[in-house]
Amino acid sequence: LSRFHPASVLKQQRGGGRNRSALRSALVVGQFVISIILIIGSITVYRQLNYMRNRRLGYSKEHIFVMPGIDESMRNGYPVIRETLRGLSGVVDVSASSLVPMRGNSMGSFLPEGFAEDQLQRMEYFNVDHNYLQMMEMELVSGRYFQKGLATDIDASVIINETAARKFGWVDHQGKRFILDSPPGSEEEVRYVNVIGIVNDFHQASLHRQIEPLIIFYDPAALNFISVKMASENVVHTMDLVKKTWKEIVPDRPFDGFFLDEWIDGLYRSEARMGKLMLIFSILAIFIGCMGLFGLISFMAERKTKEIGIRKVLGASRLGIVRLMSKEFLLLVVISNIIAWPLAFHTMSRWLVHFAYRTKMEIWVFTAAGLTAAVVALLTVGFRAASAADTNPVDALRYE
Repeated sequence: LSRFHPASVLKQQRGGGRNRSALRSALVVGQFVISIILIIGSITVYRQLNYMRNRRLGYSKEHIFVMPGIDESMRNGYPVIRETLRGLSGVVDVSASSLVPMRGNSMGSFLPEGFAEDQLQRMEYFNVDHNYLQMMEMELVSGRYFQKGLATDIDASVIINETAARKFGWVDHQGKRFILDSPPGSEEEVRYVNVIGIVNDFHQASLHRQIEPLIIFYDPAALNFISVKMASENVVHTMDLVKKTWKEIVPDRPFDGFFLDEWIDGLYRSEARMGKLMLIFSILAIFIGCMGLFGLISFMAERKTKEIGIRKVLGASRLGIVRLMSKEFLLLVVISNIIAWPLAFHTMSRWLVHFAYRTKMEIWVFTAAGLTAAVVALLTVGFRAASAADTNPVDALRYE
C-alpha cells in the first residue's frame, strides 16, 4: 500500500478506505496484543524459576554429593564406609537415607494413637541414618534427633514433620504415638512407636506438589543412598579424594552419583526452556509488530505529505508534527494493553496452578510489558514521523 502514489490512491478510492484503515489498525493491535502477552509470560516464567531456585527448601542442598545403590552386600560395611569418608580432608559429614529429597517418595498408611482403626492416615515415609537430619540442617520444632545405636530409637521411635502434627492436631511431640500393627490378642501385643521429635516442613518432592504429612524412621537396614557433605572450598579436590577412597574400600562397585543442588535445578529444566522460548518469541513478535507500525506510519506519512507541508508553512514545529502523527498509534498500543492484560493474566494463572508453591502475579509485570510495547512503538513511529516532518514544505506542497 505504501508504494502507491497518494494522489492515485485518493482519486481511485471508492468508499473502502475507512474499512481498509480499520483492518490495518486491527492487525497492528493484534500484533501488539501477542507481543504484550509474550512479554508478560516471559517475565512470569522467569519469576517462577527464580522463586523455585531461591525458595527455602527446609534443608541444605549445596555441596552434597549423593551416591545411590547401597544393596544388601554393602549395608554391613556401610559404617566403615561412612567413617572412612568422614575422615577425608574437605568432607564435613557423611550419612545415608532410603530416599533423596526431590527424587521419589514412599507412601504408607499409619494409625496415630487416638484415631479409630478405620482412620488410617496416608503419609510419606523414609528411613535415615542417625545423623542424616543434622547433616541436612533440618531443624527441629520440638523434641530431639535420633541417637546413634540407641535400640529404642531404631525399634520404637519416629520423627514427624510439621504438616503431620497439624493434620493430627498435635501441638508438640510429648506422649504422641503411632500404632504400627495390631495383631489379635491382648493390648500388650500392640506395637507402638513413639514420636520423639517434630522437624520443620521441608520439600521432599518438587514445588509442583504440596508438602505431605511425613514420618521418618531410624533404620540402618533400609538405607539406599550415601550422602557426602563437602566444604565449599576445594570441592573438586575433595571429589577426587572421595572417588579415590571409594575405589579402595568398595573396589567391586563403580563410583557414581550426583550433586543434590544440580539434580534439583534439573527438575525445572523444562520451565527454563519454556522461558527462553517465550523470550525469543517476544522479541520476534515485537519486531514484527514494529515492522507493521513502520509500514503503517509510512503509508500515513505519504498520504499526509501535503498536510504536513501546509502545517509547516503555518508554523507547526517538528515536535508538534511528530506528536500529531504518533498519538493515533499510541492509542493502538493502549487498546492492545487493554486486550492483552486480562488474556495474559488468565493464561499465566492457569500455568501457575501447576505449582503448589508459586510467585504472585503483580501489577508491575503488566505495567512493564505495556511500557515496553509503548516505548518500542513510539521509537518506531517517532523515527518515521520525524523523517516526514523534516521534508521541505515547498517540496511537500508540490507533491501532487
